[in-house]
Amino acid sequence: MSESAKMFNVHGVAVKAGISRNRVKYTEEELEKFAQTLTNRPILKDHNAIVDNAVGLVTSSFTQDKGSTVQYSGWVKEDGTGLIEKVQDKRVKEVSIGAIGNIVQESDDSDILLATNMQGLELSL
Repeated sequence: MSESAKMFNVHGVAVKAGISRNRVKYTEEELEKFAQTLTNRPILKDHNAIVDNAVGLVTSSFTQDKGSTVQYSGWVKEDGTGLIEKVQDKRVKEVSIGAIGNIVQESDDSDILLATNMQGLELSL
């Protein structure tokens, strides 16, 4: 198989406005600013940013529905672990963002954290 045949185009939702499973709130306004920072960032197998975990690249990212979702497109390349097969058969179907920014408590009486001024570092499978 040629090297280019081992690459697979991917796309989907990187993050949605609302409260994540780890209790972080992402607002539409902040996601509008964040979306453009994800383009040209690596796609990793997990959030462990070592060279061997870099399996792809985000080639574009943008918001839809006035910031309610950040969409991405990119590619991943087979690394000998069956990665492409796992993406194709939907065993891997979601991504997680890696970002830096400010995380502040939404209010004194809330356990919700608010993400602001985020800069994309990577997407993880």
